[in-house]
Amino acid sequence: MSKRLLTNKNSTVTVYISSHAGEEFIKIQDTDVITTEDIARALGEMRAKGRYKQMAIFLDTCRAITFFNSVEAPNIVMLTSSGEGEDSKSHVYKEDLGVYTNDIFSHGFSNYMRDVYPNAYGVASFQDIYEYLTHEVTSATVKYKNTFPDRSLANVSPAKRESRR
Repeated sequence: MSKRLLTNKNSTVTVYISSHAGEEFIKIQDTDVITTEDIARALGEMRAKGRYKQMAIFLDTCRAITFFNSVEAPNIVMLTSSGEGEDSKSHVYKEDLGVYTNDIFSHGFSNYMRDVYPNAYGVASFQDIYEYLTHEVTSATVKYKNTFPDRSLANVSPAKRESRR
């Protein structure tokens, strides 16, 4: 089954995935596998068909940065919870379920969006998010890949916001 986002050449697309993974692949619902080549092909096709202006992808899995090894489509920032050969770190354990229900990267990102981002007048950059996560979530190895040809993380924002004064 294939689904298409209703986006266009002016769209900002944000994707957040928390799942299981290995080197250059992720598992969805523990049954389907998506490889780095699959995601690179899909993102390249989206760009060629004018399906986004810029994109943010957040990935909380083991070996997360390797999932983007083949991605070359422009204007994408990928922020991940782990580097090559590294596991992501569990954080919230639920006694009644007997399992971890949250990882440290997702917990830190949730805190940022709840506590910090609403107070960031104007626009927060990916540099702001990256610095927050690398300083506040020190047990995760936050990595990134930026395919904007002429913009650093400090000059790319996940979304434009109105000032809340």
